[in-house]
Amino acid sequence: MRKIKVILILVSVFIQSCISFARAGINIPGKDSVSADFNERLCVFTDRNLYITGEKILFSAVVVKSPSMNEYDWSKIIYAELISSNGIPVSQAKYPVRNRMATGYLLIPQDILTGFYYMKLYTRWMRNFPAGYYTWVRIKIINPFQKDIEKWKKNTSETAEFENQMPLNNTPLKIICQTDKSVYGKHEKVNISLAVPFIRYQVRPDIYCITVTSPYATETAEYGINLVPDVERARNYSLNFVPDIRGLSLSGRVIDKNTGNGVYQSHVRISVLGKKTDYSSYISLLDGTFLFALEPFVGTSDMYITADPSENMSLDILVDKEYSNENHSFSNLPFTLDEKERITATGFMLNTQIEKSFIRKIRVEASDTGKNELRYFYGNPVSTIYIDDYIKLPNLDEVIFELIHDVSLIRRNGSYYLRSNNKFTDLEIYKPLIMIDNIPVSDVGAMLRMTPEKIERIEVVDRIYAKGDILFGGILNLISKKGDVAGIDLPKNSYFFNYEGFAKQDTVSFPEYEIQPENTRIADVRNCLYWNPSVSIQQDPVDLSFYTSDKTGQYIILVRGVTDRGTIVEGKCYFSVENKNQTK
Repeated sequence: MRKIKVILILVSVFIQSCISFARAGINIPGKDSVSADFNERLCVFTDRNLYITGEKILFSAVVVKSPSMNEYDWSKIIYAELISSNGIPVSQAKYPVRNRMATGYLLIPQDILTGFYYMKLYTRWMRNFPAGYYTWVRIKIINPFQKDIEKWKKNTSETAEFENQMPLNNTPLKIICQTDKSVYGKHEKVNISLAVPFIRYQVRPDIYCITVTSPYATETAEYGINLVPDVERARNYSLNFVPDIRGLSLSGRVIDKNTGNGVYQSHVRISVLGKKTDYSSYISLLDGTFLFALEPFVGTSDMYITADPSENMSLDILVDKEYSNENHSFSNLPFTLDEKERITATGFMLNTQIEKSFIRKIRVEASDTGKNELRYFYGNPVSTIYIDDYIKLPNLDEVIFELIHDVSLIRRNGSYYLRSNNKFTDLEIYKPLIMIDNIPVSDVGAMLRMTPEKIERIEVVDRIYAKGDILFGGILNLISKKGDVAGIDLPKNSYFFNYEGFAKQDTVSFPEYEIQPENTRIADVRNCLYWNPSVSIQQDPVDLSFYTSDKTGQYIILVRGVTDRGTIVEGKCYFSVENKNQTK
């Protein structure tokens, strides 16, 4: 299969009227601009703020809407990036939002330098506003195998610099956190009790996040950096991005190559290839923009996109970049560790090397357990014809005529239609969707003249099928033997490219020594002793438990939550782990 690299250019999808938003199922109070007050904010909790390269940053991100957005429940995806102080992304991933919250982890690359890094989190809707409105969480990363430190260079991508970095922490309501003891032995069970005092008229969070780690590895007073002064929040900004109200989406613009102008009512078609296929159509708007809502999938998938050419017009397709290029310019802070942080970092480095040497991972269970069989978007076809089961015919036209009994392929006014042979339907009112390997065929006549030797089977759907903006009078999907579209010529204005779905996440779990037999030959030296991003605490105390590891020292239990109004609440308590002969 000949692949042409798609032009991944970040285009400004300038929505000129409410029509484009209405087609996405969105109603907004305005046409082409919106106040910064009509925005979302993300409150982000991480398991700690000090990491070693190769570790996972466990996080929980909660969508907090401004009061003017209370009636809107839009964003279903959070975009998370790990950014160097120079604005260079070193790790990127997408996470689904459920009940206002996204949880998961972001993997730290092994080869980055020691230094300050920032978790950059935002929604697609937030991309309508400057990068200062995103959520930024500063963390320290140590690479024990590299002596160099990340050098800071001034970032000029953001025109306005907001140097006042104010923590977003405000805790009028405290969480009560208590342990059953103050000192524990190795592999001992820690019982904790959590409660939130009832205060009249106080809005309480629904979900709380719990982390247990070294008290010198977490910033208990920093849950994001406020980079935008209040005076800036009164400004209006152009609407360039539609929110991800249905999950994964892909947008862009069809333009005339000669003039650079957007092309109106161009039929844009997209195919998701791989084990779980998908297909959708969209009729471009006045300025040539298009927007596809995709079925959710995990990992990276090959995509195919094309736009039907207009008469005497050469088209090009510009696809929006998946992640934002906008970054904030941070102050040049020298990377330093105080004495307690140095001791903690030294222990963390030793722990990670021990874990690698024992091939031990916190993650023990994969969340992606889907089967590997190929599944097409239309489900089970009404019939499937295997070519090799029949005598050899000269071309595909003869194969369809002689072997497919459910439908007939007819030609009318220069176009092809399917006609049902079994029952009366309106099938031939609409043009059918004819595909090879899930890729739409533009020249049906050329396909019919092909020899059937490269085709394994033909799948038939004999009903009117709605997908995207278009109704189709049935589906014919030809499956080639080699998955190479049988060598058919593809349109010049078509592209193959890779698209990233949701991050593939492993289930994070921790040892339970009363259930799991102990193996004294495998060291348990977790840098994060426990992590639970979704704990519900009602008026009565909630009891939880976890187990200590082989690592002695002091630990902090940090419990945090955020209300619908964006108020952060927290509670914390401490305990120590000592050798068994020292415990009381």
